[in-house]
Parts: sequence; structure tokens; C-alpha cells
Amino acid sequence: MKQGRTPQSDRPDEKLASAIAREIEERVVELGWPVGHRLGREPELIERYKCSRQVIREAIRLLEFHGVARMRTGPGGGLFVTSPDARSLARGASLFLDYAKVDIHHVFNLRRRLEVDALDLAIDALDEAGEARLLATLAADDVRTPGTQSVETEDIHSIIAELSGNPALALFIGVLVSISQRRYSNPEIRAQIRTHSHPLLEHRRLVAAIIARDKARACAVLVDHLDHLKLSFS
Repeated sequence: MKQGRTPQSDRPDEKLASAIAREIEERVVELGWPVGHRLGREPELIERYKCSRQVIREAIRLLEFHGVARMRTGPGGGLFVTSPDARSLARGASLFLDYAKVDIHHVFNLRRRLEVDALDLAIDALDEAGEARLLATLAADDVRTPGTQSVETEDIHSIIAELSGNPALALFIGVLVSISQRRYSNPEIRAQIRTHSHPLLEHRRLVAAIIARDKARACAVLVDHLDHLKLSFS
């Protein structure tokens, strides 16, 4: 991969900054995404990519926006590799799908498929730490304001996805859960959920089946729960 470039005289600064940002992203991936690794100080980056300070700062802004790297000032400063925030990525993707007016029933159909796969993997990988996370989430649900338990947060679903050990599943499920959460803000939908579903009770049954390593029962509870939520949007 090229480490430097000579910008074309007719190339807009924004396009050049975007191209440099992509090149740095590729380098981070090639390095194995070493969080905390310094990619260089601003003068070094300007020299390496043969560009102006304005262009490199725009490239850095893009890298920071995408959670790839962040510039630190002062002694020992420079551009450092960071760890992307999966929740921010999921929220951004879910906002786009909302903008595209995705059908909520399609969302729940896809959630059903992905969450069943995640559930199967999570039970296989479940250990004491995973059990503790699930039980702690149920305890947090218990102390929320009556009538709001699990309707807004659906933490259990996200945690099961994370416990699957599959980051792709966790990200995609996070996107779909985020879309569902925003739709729950509609008072009519919230009322329908309380009519068709008992989220806290269903979550308790789901966690009990997971801890018992009973895949068939856990899958049945999860599918029924998601179908109840989907029915609320009919």
C-alpha cells in the first residue's frame, strides 16, 4: 500500500481528505487494529501524505467521526488508533433505515432469524460471567418505572447477541433493536405492547431457559416474545 501521494492540482480538498482517511483506515486494518498505536503527529502525516494542514485535519475529522482514530494534543500527542463504538454504529445504521421508511414488520422478521442464531451460539458459549450479566439485566428491569420495563431498552436482546461471540450478529441485531426502540416511543404502540406482550415476564422466562441450557425452550420463548411485539404494530 502506498504511504504517500501527490495530490492532483484539480482535485477538491474534500475528496483528497476522504481518500487519505480511507488510506489510513486501510493501514489500521492491515496493522490488526492496534488500539492505542500512534499513527503519527500532524506534521508527519502532512509530509507522509503530501497535503496541506487543512486537508489532513479534515481527514482526521473523518477518522474521528468513524471511530477509527483520534488526535491528541500536547507532549506525546498525535493521531492514535481508537476502538469504534458499536452502539454508535448501530444507531447510525438504524437512523438510515428509519429514513428509508423500513417496514417494522420486516424488522421483526429479520430480528427473529438473527436472534435465534445468536441465542443458539450464546447458550453454547455461556459461562458464569454471562449468566451474571443476564441476571443483572433482569434485576435492572425490576427497578424501572412500572409499565416501562424492557419496552424502551431491550437490553436482554443486546446482551444475548454479545454473548453469542459473533460481533457481526451483535452489530446487526443492535441496529434492528435500535429501530424497534424508537418506534416504542409512540404512546399507542406502547399501549399495544402492554396488551399483546408481557416483556418483563417473557424476559424472565427466556433467561431461565438460557441458564438451564434448554435451547428448545429458550427458542420458543424468544420467538413468541418477538411475535407478540410484532403484533403490537399491526
